[in-house]
Amino acid sequence: MKNLYHAWLSGIRSRLILLTLLSMIPVALVIIHSAVEARDINSRQAVENLATLAAVIRERVEAGHEEPLGAVEHLTAMDRAAVRTPVATLWDPEGRVLARAPDIAGPAGGDSAEADLLREVRTQGGHAGTLESAGLDGVTRGYAYTVFGSDDERRIVTVGLSTDVLFSEVDALFQRTLLLLGAVFLFALGIAWLLGEVAVRRPVGRLASAARQISDGRLNVRVGDIHGASELTTLAGAFDRMVENLEQYEQEQEATQQKLSRSRDELEEKVRERTDQLARASDAATERAASLERQRKEMTVLNELTDLLQSCRTLDETRAIIQRSLGELFAGLSGTVYLFSEDGHSLERITGWGEYHEEHPDTFAPDDCWALRLGRTWVYDPEARNPACRHDGNSEIGSICAPMHAEGKTLGVLHVAGGAHGVSPGESAGENERLVDATAARLGLALSNIRLREALRNLTIRDPLTGLYNRRFVDETLEPEVERCRRAERPLSVLMLDVDHFKQFNDTYGHDAGDVVLVAVAHLLQKLFIGAELPCRLGGEEFLVILPEADGDRARDRAEELREAIAELALFHQGRSLGTVTTSVGVATWPEPVSEPDALIDA
Repeated sequence: MKNLYHAWLSGIRSRLILLTLLSMIPVALVIIHSAVEARDINSRQAVENLATLAAVIRERVEAGHEEPLGAVEHLTAMDRAAVRTPVATLWDPEGRVLARAPDIAGPAGGDSAEADLLREVRTQGGHAGTLESAGLDGVTRGYAYTVFGSDDERRIVTVGLSTDVLFSEVDALFQRTLLLLGAVFLFALGIAWLLGEVAVRRPVGRLASAARQISDGRLNVRVGDIHGASELTTLAGAFDRMVENLEQYEQEQEATQQKLSRSRDELEEKVRERTDQLARASDAATERAASLERQRKEMTVLNELTDLLQSCRTLDETRAIIQRSLGELFAGLSGTVYLFSEDGHSLERITGWGEYHEEHPDTFAPDDCWALRLGRTWVYDPEARNPACRHDGNSEIGSICAPMHAEGKTLGVLHVAGGAHGVSPGESAGENERLVDATAARLGLALSNIRLREALRNLTIRDPLTGLYNRRFVDETLEPEVERCRRAERPLSVLMLDVDHFKQFNDTYGHDAGDVVLVAVAHLLQKLFIGAELPCRLGGEEFLVILPEADGDRARDRAEELREAIAELALFHQGRSLGTVTTSVGVATWPEPVSEPDALIDA
């Protein structure tokens, strides 16, 4: 019901009818007020007629023209046509009914002191008045009363008329007025409905329909000419003009939007291009910074490597340093450092690092390396046409070979492998090639200096004929070796070897034959004593072998092994057999029985 109520109120015609009803309310109130006033006037007139009749009855009784009963009956009968069956009663002060006409409540003379009518008259008081009360017959009437006479002979006259009769004409008039008012309301509602339908609802409905279609995006809708109120006609014209302006505005907006869209696309394209340029510039700067940082680290490692290599005395000392430094420099790659052998016929592994270096050979011929053939760096790519070096242990991965030069000579080759082009993650082949070249150059100079220092030192501590360590080396080494064994709480032994009848060899076969014997013994010593064992030539036919951490028994066993091996030598010189070579071997052991290191040689 509530929804229906709101739906009804939402219509223009409904609101017009409601407005009509509201406007007629004051008229209805005026009409109803006039009817009520007319009813009150007629009621007062009827009551005044009753009061007049009561006054006339009092005058006739006071004048003594008739008996009280006759006066009452005569006047009520005379005025019945005017007041429609009035009931008149004459009372004495004690409440007895002296006369009544018509006598509808029983014969006169009865005691009615307790009657409601008489009690209300006494209560109201005064010589005259009107009231509404139940009569002696219990019927409610409107009464007029009057009191006259002296205190001893006081009389009360009441004249009443039934309320239905009293107000019948007034009520009939009031009902006719209400019916007329209702008819006027219905007529006004019909007129309002008709006006709302023709002049308001239909034009407004067209406007509403057009508005809904326009809200759905159909801007080609027009209201056109409508018949109705002039305001609605004006509104329809203004509405059509508004829609035309809106349609034009939409077209302009669409054109503007297209231009803005094109401009936005062009701007976005420029922004993307600029962003790409900035991104490329940023990436380039980042790569440049990363490259500079890598180069700085590379230079740091290379400088440290160079400093350490310059401090090395032998090639053996360089192995661990090169392995650690190049493993850091070429992280993620593998590699091997090769040097030419002393005879220059092959290249020998010095050290290596990484995952694949074990696959590289220990030695190879110079012709097996394209870098040594061409005298320049050689880059092998499995997907390119350059062939792999024969010494490359794995041809499925890329590699770089760089010759190591020093003082115009080729000292060896640096071989780096691991991944396509021998490139570590995040680096290009060109950068790795540059780094390999720089490293090979540093290694070539450093290793060349070390070899030169070794050669110079060998001239001072090596015997030129046999290649064994000489007396100077023994003097420099024996005492430190004894000290080292002392710290380790281990013994140290020496073997003193003297070739028997060496002067006879020289005298019989010549000094050249003697040199053959000395060289043969020296080679045997180098073969039998390796590692920490140090064979030396003291001079002439005398040899010495230092045996660190060897006790006397071990030394004697080695001495016997040496003597037997020398005795088995078969030596020839210029096609002549030199016969059997025999030697005398002495053994001395520190700290027992020799307690002083200096006495080991003299023992």
